[in-house]
Amino acid sequence: METLHPLYDKKIACALCSHSFYSKKVRSRFLKAQRYDTDFFIYYENPKLHPIIYDVVICPKCGYASTEQFSRLFPPGSANQVKEKVTKNWSYQPYDQERTLQQAINAYKLAIYCANIKKEKSSVLASLTLRVSWLYRLLDDIQQERAFALHALKCYTTAYLEETFPSNSNEVRLLYIIGELNYRLGFQQQALLYFSEIIYKHKNHPDRKTFERTKERWHEIRSIS
Repeated sequence: METLHPLYDKKIACALCSHSFYSKKVRSRFLKAQRYDTDFFIYYENPKLHPIIYDVVICPKCGYASTEQFSRLFPPGSANQVKEKVTKNWSYQPYDQERTLQQAINAYKLAIYCANIKKEKSSVLASLTLRVSWLYRLLDDIQQERAFALHALKCYTTAYLEETFPSNSNEVRLLYIIGELNYRLGFQQQALLYFSEIIYKHKNHPDRKTFERTKERWHEIRSIS
């Protein structure tokens, strides 16, 4: 009987050049969570099979990098800019194979570059930069983890001020991650503001786990202020 491999090939159609290719994904049956950090990061039994390693897909033909959060539409002129700035300088790299943590980081950095060129929403950039921060956490690179967490915080804060969210649940989760990143980065008074907004405006929110975690953080900050 053939042994099932933890990774499988998912067929992708490039939003930029329409080329069809395959990108690796992790089979869910191989994901065994060990513990959770307070910024939603999940530690798995096998860190080499962490699903965020394979979130970014990169077209082997044109080099366009994206995630499922990206819009498939390109604002006027942005497709040509990606071709000029990315495709012209692109040479094939094996991102369609198994990835190391460093290869995953490089893939995210290319996706961030593409996202900036095509002016993706701040929430998309926030998600990308937070995941890079997490990958550096797995590498125990505290300096780079903090640097990308700062980028993520700026993008999440911009998203909260400028974007609309389809549900109250999404808004609470956003407020929480802004508060948590502020807390982790040492901006405790800013964290208090965002946690307070959840406590006083969303006290009946159905996600009790996030709400209780918010209250714990709020009391923690108040006790040392």
